[in-house]
Amino acid sequence: MTLQESMLQVLQTNTINSTPWMLADCILRLGPRLAKMSITELAHQCNVSEPTVSRFVVAAGFRNYTDMRDSAKKERLALKSSGFHISETKLNLIKNEPKEYLRFFGRELDRTMSEFIANADIALFDQLAQAIHRAPRVFIFCFSTSRLIANVIQTDLARYGKVLYVPSTSDEQVVEAKQLRHGDLAIVISTYGYFISKSSATIDLIANSPADTALFTQNPGIPEAYLFKSVYPVTKTNNPITGSYIMLLAAEFLGRRYAETIGDMR
Repeated sequence: MTLQESMLQVLQTNTINSTPWMLADCILRLGPRLAKMSITELAHQCNVSEPTVSRFVVAAGFRNYTDMRDSAKKERLALKSSGFHISETKLNLIKNEPKEYLRFFGRELDRTMSEFIANADIALFDQLAQAIHRAPRVFIFCFSTSRLIANVIQTDLARYGKVLYVPSTSDEQVVEAKQLRHGDLAIVISTYGYFISKSSATIDLIANSPADTALFTQNPGIPEAYLFKSVYPVTKTNNPITGSYIMLLAAEFLGRRYAETIGDMR
């Protein structure tokens, strides 16, 4: 999990204006400037003591303050081209020629959707739907934008009496991964593969569990795909520029396919 995602998780799981909430808020506002700040400077900036910062850093999943600061330096929270998976040249169009950017993005989205429609493996979607239907307990592990995809699947299938569990924090993911048992289905949703590479400890727990495991992704080239018993790539090539649009389309299709082929059999 990145520093930014870790801090956003703190905001989502703590009461507003609590000490953890205020520290996470302060760190997010500092962005890449954190990479050049000492723990003393951060404590002063956030109006807390240095020991409070140290305890917070460890609770957030970092070894120490230096580890968190190095993460800020590496990730460069304000680097737009990385966050949007697109070159600075194309991003500059948003400011200077917004219509041209929208036309460019529209062409990319049209190409990606056409590829998805042409190459969609219906049998693979049915296989995943059946696996979800058969498993007495289904867990979805994900973070960031993939959580929206998980919520779509969870909501759609709940209408037909199929309950899926989606742990919301990294700590909850570890707890539930440790409780996986034979007969369970553990689905990892990773749009690009980032969740898998950054949450290796959780992924190892899932992969080594007695549960059936599945990877749902738009990147068929994820190196760690071998860790899963089943892999469900929704496209033949990764399309990072268009973000998670295709994954959302695939999730909606999976939910509707489940409804039409399985939903009435419960």
